[in-house]
Amino acid sequence: MSDCDTLRENLFAYSENELEPSLKEQLDRHVAGCGACSALVQQFNSMLGTIKTQSEAEPRPFAETRLQQRIENYLESAGKPLFSFSVRTLLQPAVISMGLMVALAIGILIGNGKAGKHASLTSATDLEMRHDLNIPENSNDDLINFTE
Repeated sequence: MSDCDTLRENLFAYSENELEPSLKEQLDRHVAGCGACSALVQQFNSMLGTIKTQSEAEPRPFAETRLQQRIENYLESAGKPLFSFSVRTLLQPAVISMGLMVALAIGILIGNGKAGKHASLTSATDLEMRHDLNIPENSNDDLINFTE
């Protein structure tokens, strides 16, 4: 196995200084003489530095909560069919319409009943007024003429 292959297999341990001293010396000499392995070690160390910097960054407040809520919303919507109608959704307009029709019918019935009572009250008042004015009940005069 070549030194390039050995370095690739042990790149993380080499960058973290976790190799045996003899292997570390051997790879140090190889990296100093091989441009490709030297560039590989520099890129790897740069990547490790970026990862360490990012891991130390503070997360935004409530990011976890918002992410969890989005996941739950997605899972809830994924389980529902595209067009889901409940019986309640379908019947609600019909029930409201029926209620309005019943209320209208009751209003008409009440109105007709009061109109009939009002007519009888008017005739009763008319009769009392004719009696008070000494006008005969069978008189057809709707207009009462007052003379002085």
